[in-house]
Amino acid sequence: MIHSTRAIVLRTVKYGETSFIVTLYTELFGIQSCMVQGVRKASKKGNSKAGFFSVGAQLQIAMYHQGNKQLQRISDYQFDAVHTSISTSVVKNAIVVLMMEVVHHTLNEPEPNADLYLYIETILQYIEQANEHTLTWMPHYFCLQYANYLGFGVDGIYDTTTPILHLQDGMFVAQASSNGLCCTNFESEMISKLVHTSLAEFKDLQLENSLKRKIMHHAIQYLQLHIPHMATVKSLAVLEVVFG
Repeated sequence: MIHSTRAIVLRTVKYGETSFIVTLYTELFGIQSCMVQGVRKASKKGNSKAGFFSVGAQLQIAMYHQGNKQLQRISDYQFDAVHTSISTSVVKNAIVVLMMEVVHHTLNEPEPNADLYLYIETILQYIEQANEHTLTWMPHYFCLQYANYLGFGVDGIYDTTTPILHLQDGMFVAQASSNGLCCTNFESEMISKLVHTSLAEFKDLQLENSLKRKIMHHAIQYLQLHIPHMATVKSLAVLEVVFG
């Protein structure tokens, strides 16, 4: 049966001479692997449709969906939102690629989640419209807020009585433990700000840039501690080079 749904491209792999196998996060079915045939073949006008399946692309698709199959088939597709600045900005593209890899590594079951889909979509649109110089902390913000939608968001808030974030327990505590899974006071304060800042307030967030690499590693580690067998986020190394 053919279903129409919105979808976000998480991963694209070449298949054969002209096709792709794409991993999508769909609004209707959650995460799905799909075959797209002939998409890499140039048309008579010399155009290729491969750009539709760039990582992070927002699409409206028609999909032959059979629940008993691991690989679905897409029959039609068009942009649901056009990413002009993301496709041309090295900084924005690096952020989006990391975000999509995180989603790909953390969602295993094909279950829809309308709130999560809206969150990812909203962040993508925010990045598209924002000045890239205001996005330094967006990867950190995305990962920490994303944990809320997976059911294990950071609990509590940094203050004088609970100045330490325990990554394994997922909460702010009074004292650091001996297992090495705690952030420093200063790191905990910054993470608390990221967790408790709304997207509307994000552009005004003031944080210590010298610690952005350390906080990013804590954000990824936080997800890995709560998701068994989560794969290494390879695009993190690229993002660190881009950010310097």
